[in-house]
Amino acid sequence: MKERDLLLVCVIIALFVRIFLLFAIGDTDYLSGISLLHAQFGHNLLAGTRFAGDVVFSSRPQGYGLLLALTTLLTQHESYIYLRLFQSLVDSLSCVIIFYLGKLLFDRRVGLVSAFLYASFMPSALLSIIALPESFSSFLLLTLMWLFLKGIKENSNKLIYLSSLFVSIECYLKGQFLTLPFALLFIMLIYRQHKVRDNIVIFLKYYFLVYLLLSPWIITVYTHTGQIMPFLRTQYWQGVWEGFGEDETNPFGAVWSDDKTLQQIKSEGYDVVPCSLGYDAILRDKSIDAIKKEPLWVLRLFAIRLFTNPTIGLYRAANLTPINNENEIIFLIYGLFNNFSILIVIATSMLALVFIVANIKAKNYKDIFILYIIPCFIFLPLILVHLEARYIIPVLCLLIIPAAAMIVKIIDKLKHIIGHWQYSRMPPRMET
Repeated sequence: MKERDLLLVCVIIALFVRIFLLFAIGDTDYLSGISLLHAQFGHNLLAGTRFAGDVVFSSRPQGYGLLLALTTLLTQHESYIYLRLFQSLVDSLSCVIIFYLGKLLFDRRVGLVSAFLYASFMPSALLSIIALPESFSSFLLLTLMWLFLKGIKENSNKLIYLSSLFVSIECYLKGQFLTLPFALLFIMLIYRQHKVRDNIVIFLKYYFLVYLLLSPWIITVYTHTGQIMPFLRTQYWQGVWEGFGEDETNPFGAVWSDDKTLQQIKSEGYDVVPCSLGYDAILRDKSIDAIKKEPLWVLRLFAIRLFTNPTIGLYRAANLTPINNENEIIFLIYGLFNNFSILIVIATSMLALVFIVANIKAKNYKDIFILYIIPCFIFLPLILVHLEARYIIPVLCLLIIPAAAMIVKIIDKLKHIIGHWQYSRMPPRMET
């Protein structure tokens, strides 16, 4: 089959898996508190208002709410189902992007195996059909990485700067990639070791472009609140404080729950609006006081997370969402999908780990090593907050490529062994 036909098969498989999961989970508009928050944003945009009840306009970028508002305008029906269908299509197209990224770093075969693995990669499939802004993160991360690395290999700064567009788009949706340019600078220093000054100049221009594209949001928030928010959103300190609550025996009384934390703050006499800058400032002070009072306990917690977060993250990534369908057949199939999800996450992680160990002295170590840089840059900051699967699934998809490379290597080795065995069993040639 031609390359184009194989990619089309991958996209069709991916779309089938995602549509089935969407059907199995059901038309549930609000699957989490975050989904409800963005739904309110979308409703506010259509209504021309900035605030509604206790939902604060400036708590996070409204890119996802904007998409919901656009689908509502197109369909005349205010529901997440149309946006979730669009998400499943976009994520299915990630098969094409991961193919070209695998081909760029290794070869065509690795690209094709990566595409087939992504098509059936359950964590990404599940995330893509949930009403959350992270549903687009895998596609955006793969696209920006492909453009960025292609720009480095072809010495094209235009492609490098073009990738900043996808960083900005993700920041309008979530903001998780705001520190990603530091990882990209590290990658540039690996590939261009003798161009340190040029790399730093590109890095500064890159960040300038990112913030230039984000300036409409920053200016809008300043106009309405009088606050400058360079990090785009609130709730960072809420994540730190509630993260202490992962350990129920913590000495601070922190609780791993948004609702219970709000009740706790109000019981202390504060009259605050959740998600606001004032609310986050209170939790900032409480978190800093906690760190000052029990620094060893906090350091112990962070050390434990450093070693356990990858395992916990993989487990939560493989068990992302419960089913919401009473049909027994669908429930059975979904259960098989979920078990397959656990197996494929474990297999992908192990193959990726084995691959980097087996190729630590390879000539193309740069192409191998960079695939692990992004996950590290995403994982390390998460030792400060509680971990959720939606934070890490987008970066797990990068590990599919070294896993695919390991599969190709195993296949080549098996072919060599089988060929040698068949040759050894051939009867000796008769001399004439």
